[in-house]
Amino acid sequence: MSTIRFTRSRAAVVPRFAVLLGALVAACTVLVSSASAAVVPSNTALPAATGTPLVGSTLTASPGTWSGDAPITFGYQWQRCDSPATVCANIAGSTSSAYVLAGLDGGGTVRVAVVGTNAAGSQIAYSAVTSAIANAAGAPASTVLPTISGTLQPGSTLTAATGLWTGTLPITFANAWRHCDAAGAACQTIAGAAGLTYVLAPGDVGQTIRFEVGATNAAGSITATSLQTAVVTIAPSTVGQPTAKQQCKHGGWQTFTGPSFRNQGQCVRFVATRSEGNGHRGHSGDDNHRGSSVGNDKGHSKDHSKDHSKKHGRNGGGD
Repeated sequence: MSTIRFTRSRAAVVPRFAVLLGALVAACTVLVSSASAAVVPSNTALPAATGTPLVGSTLTASPGTWSGDAPITFGYQWQRCDSPATVCANIAGSTSSAYVLAGLDGGGTVRVAVVGTNAAGSQIAYSAVTSAIANAAGAPASTVLPTISGTLQPGSTLTAATGLWTGTLPITFANAWRHCDAAGAACQTIAGAAGLTYVLAPGDVGQTIRFEVGATNAAGSITATSLQTAVVTIAPSTVGQPTAKQQCKHGGWQTFTGPSFRNQGQCVRFVATRSEGNGHRGHSGDDNHRGSSVGNDKGHSKDHSKDHSKKHGRNGGGD
């Protein structure tokens, strides 16, 4: 009987032990899963760029403060920005924690981008931009801003003056035309427009125009930009019809009201059709003129014959 009771007791204990063991295994699994969920780096205090903002000086980057699973490694990329710091672009080859300010940085600002990376992933953080970077002695300086003159209508030619500059010679200049919003902001460079003149296109309607001059010498570089123009508008409507294809170009097709056109091609075809029509009418007129001349010649011949007969008759009678 004791053997039977022992067997029953063991049978009762084993299921309870199995339940406890299963719960323990599940708990350990949760703990292991939690421990294996790596944490991606997260920036908690921004990087910084320290040093004197002067062409030729060295700036040094600190990565800031980061959280996340160790180890975290850091990568650097220096960026050159315009003076309002609205547009920044990577500086080629500048990927260490130190950067020597170059002539092209003069008049602008610089910042550093730091990438924190661990086994779980990476995150990027940016330092604040520096203050405006000063040029070294003898660097170019604009004393009179560039200017723009011309009629602000499509098809009109704008002419720019580069302004006045000081600095150690030689100084090289690079020009760019830019179209901007009505307030002169959100400017974009106009592709292929780098001379002192620019012909306004239909796409410039509703925008303002600026002219930008970049000056560079051995001591530094700086950019000067004209004030924005007034808003480009479509020319007042032209009453009547175009009579030459040239009137259709450079947005001129938009100015006609009798008739109006949907595009330049329609305007050109209208002029061509009218020119062909005028040519046919002129040809018909020439034919009429020639017919009239032939008729006049025939009438003149008849009159001449009658006069000759009369004279001959009179002469014969006299003989």
